[in-house]
Amino acid sequence: MSGVRLKDLLDRVPGSLSESEALALFRAARLRSDGALVNNGPCNDKAAVALVVGHASLPADSRPAFYCVEPESTGKGGSRRSLEHTLGKIGCEGLANLIVTPGAEQLAAWRDPVSVLRLQTADYASMRTQVDRWLPFLTPAASIVIQGPPVDKAGRKQLVAELESSERFLRFENMAGLVELRRVDPRRTISVPANSSAMQVAKQYSLELGDDEPMVLGRFLHGSFVSSRHRYVYMEIPKAACTTMKYFIVALEQAACQFERVPYLRETKQSMLIHQRQYVGVPTLLDLSGNDLHTVLSGRSGHFIFALVRNPYSRLVSAFESKVRLAEPGMRQVFERRWAAAEAGDDVRRSFAEFVRTDLEGLVSSAQEHHFVPQHRLLVRQIIPYSKIFQVERFKEFEYAFAAHLKSCGVQTFPKFRDYNRSFYPDWRHYYDRETAERVFDFFEADFEPYGYDPESWRSDEAPRDLRTSAVEAYWRMEVIERNEMIDFLYGFLRGAK
Repeated sequence: MSGVRLKDLLDRVPGSLSESEALALFRAARLRSDGALVNNGPCNDKAAVALVVGHASLPADSRPAFYCVEPESTGKGGSRRSLEHTLGKIGCEGLANLIVTPGAEQLAAWRDPVSVLRLQTADYASMRTQVDRWLPFLTPAASIVIQGPPVDKAGRKQLVAELESSERFLRFENMAGLVELRRVDPRRTISVPANSSAMQVAKQYSLELGDDEPMVLGRFLHGSFVSSRHRYVYMEIPKAACTTMKYFIVALEQAACQFERVPYLRETKQSMLIHQRQYVGVPTLLDLSGNDLHTVLSGRSGHFIFALVRNPYSRLVSAFESKVRLAEPGMRQVFERRWAAAEAGDDVRRSFAEFVRTDLEGLVSSAQEHHFVPQHRLLVRQIIPYSKIFQVERFKEFEYAFAAHLKSCGVQTFPKFRDYNRSFYPDWRHYYDRETAERVFDFFEADFEPYGYDPESWRSDEAPRDLRTSAVEAYWRMEVIERNEMIDFLYGFLRGAK
């Protein structure tokens, strides 16, 4: 199904649904074919339609059953007929085995395994009851999608925390109106055919653990750094000391770097060529043999597998300052100069708040610019068995742990960590007020407490600073922006001349 078809469907049915929620529901249904899809709510709202279209995108011979379970008082077939009528309008009749059941009575005789369970948001007790009813039928890699305007934020938070701890679920998607949790079974053994390539192994893990294959392959190819000699795997997170880490790893591994080649990423400084991953001579996960990758992903390699994360509030301000306000190459087409706050007297705090209010959702949902993708998605924790995930704010803790690991591998001396690509701007807390912080938290909720960050950390004891652009700063900021635009133009010219 194309994005146009999905949009056409959603325009024809009642209810409200953001673009990011619609895409998340579509992807949840499309990724799962090992069990039935159960929509525990209205059959003809936008959320149900997004699930049906994702389900319909699967090959017909591998398409599981789709069940729509409504309260007994409303489950009389009218909603089913409305949905069939909606699908018929655009020539999509018979996309799914859609069955309306009265609910609890049929659960006693239920036999189908369930790979996706969608719940409408409600109070904690109601959601907990529904989860408990369906848990026995969920497959080992099933998803629970809690969707709709949060009517009980504290209750939803409690339910998610319980599922993450006692039932071994991980948050896969997290936004204001939708949380998706994927089940992780540590006892599950994934069988990989003999002589499989690393690409085939990665695809097999993506399929069986229900992760998004393009995201997994992209992260393995661009974001992973592997040392078989020193037995570690580093997964980068943009804006979380990744430049520092890459230079350290290149020095440690004495890796060759081909920075004299024509760059394929639009960098503005020579030191940033380190991000041209294809030209850095450190293996990725996809460079391993299929058997070695299977050993790493199954947790049997003995490798030290780690990543560094950052306070989501701080990380977003850093990306805003370096990517958005400076009109970095590649961002011009998205933002032009709307959020530059480059005129004397411009209020940077207000510009940041408007950016969060109007543009952040599109950046998060599209996942095209990794500086704005939630960290829990970039970590692909469904698949990668981390030894530990460290906070960049406690870098010394990571440094000691990594040094201890390297010494255990016989490394006596190793490079020093150098601070690369640091941006200078006021304390990030001054960019936030309550409304902006709440919006950011809604988009990045899964990056806070699971990694030890306080949702109230945006507060500061200091009085709010004046963040208006001075005349001197305005002059130099425009100088940088215009040079970045010229660099962007030259990259485009270079690409067209090939």
